[in-house]
Amino acid sequence: MKRVITLLITLGLIYSILTITGCTSRRIIGADDHLTRPIMNFETFKTTHYLLFPGSAVHEFWTCEERGDVISCERACDGNTDVSCPTGLMNLTTNVR
Repeated sequence: MKRVITLLITLGLIYSILTITGCTSRRIIGADDHLTRPIMNFETFKTTHYLLFPGSAVHEFWTCEERGDVISCERACDGNTDVSCPTGLMNLTTNVR
């Protein structure tokens, strides 16, 4: 009985590790600089791949502000905003520009 429980726990841990293991990358698609203010807008494409599940792709928009020696960036969609970023599955992309 202990062997069965140990085997089930081991299989559960392996499954959990494989389902949460993945790789995320971001690619900058575009950048716009404001002419009079220290603000930049970035457009990125975030791709996430998992070992056992299909990955996802998100078209993200960022607003960055320069404050002295520090640049702080906030997402212009998702997160704390009401605007959701366009999404796609693996080979599907968005054409939001």
